Amino acid sequence: PNQRDTQKKSQKKASDKMQEMGEMMQGAMAAASAEMNEENIETLRLILENLLKYSFNQEEVMQRFSEINVAHPNFGNDIKRQNMLKSYFEHIDDSLYVLSMRLPEISTIVQKDLTNAHYNLDQSLENFAESRFNNGSSNQQYVMTSVNNLADFLSDILDNMQKPKNSRPVSYTHLTLPT
Repeated sequence: PNQRDTQKKSQKKASDKMQEMGEMMQGAMAAASAEMNEENIETLRLILENLLKYSFNQEEVMQRFSEINVAHPNFGNDIKRQNMLKSYFEHIDDSLYVLSMRLPEISTIVQKDLTNAHYNLDQSLENFAESRFNNGSSNQQYVMTSVNNLADFLSDILDNMQKPKNSRPVSYTHLTLPT
């Protein structure tokens, strides 16, 4: 009986220790999760800020192209500006790629709008270079639609991430975006 009591005490002690270690691990995991959430929130804020800057600059370039033609003295500068905006958008794309790796549930929706934006940016440049200003302007409008869709979707995600944990989360799969 004495040995049995000793074994029970030893098992109880081991069980208590394991429980304590489990609680410590849960606490560490919760802290790491909170830190990752904060990092994702900050990344989203920066991406949204960059999308907003891009959007305003793209609108300005769209306005310029609506007022000129290939013979206009500023045509070359406006094409360069559109190319610079294309490069700027590629940096936004890189940031979104990193974020979508951490939040795979947003990847499909983000990728769709990024693909549309890149395609239409390329098409707009080609159309302007070939003096097809109406087509180029139309492509720019599609770029703006994709950028605005992204900003709207990411803003919803950001709002959802900032809600307290006990509130009902938005399901990413049920968000629909206009095409």
